[in-house]
Amino acid sequence: MKAALKHAVLALIGGCIYYAIEIAWRGHSHWTMAVLGGICFVLVGGINEYFPWSMPLALQGAIGAAIITALEFVAGVVLNVWLGLGIWDYSAMPFNVLGQIHPGVGAAGSCSRGGGRLAPALPVRRR
Repeated sequence: MKAALKHAVLALIGGCIYYAIEIAWRGHSHWTMAVLGGICFVLVGGINEYFPWSMPLALQGAIGAAIITALEFVAGVVLNVWLGLGIWDYSAMPFNVLGQIHPGVGAAGSCSRGGGRLAPALPVRRR
């Protein structure tokens, strides 16, 4: 129960942060992006629960970027392609995948997410 509450709080925090960034960057967002942001925040934050703490920060960032890109692709296919909500569309950009992900957008997002990986890379005193 304690772990579930922790994950729920982290998802709420991550969702709010992601939603606020989208509002600041694009001027608008969709409530589903807050949900997606919360899920990404919990999963990326849990990288060191499954991988060693000694893993290089760049590799942690790459794993986080892969997780986020995969989730954004799945969300895009469900929300934009299947349900036709039209939340985002990268189809006019070269190298896009079904108009849902784009390497340039993903690279910029990965750089902005790198700061979130710094805390787990700091030395932690374990009892």
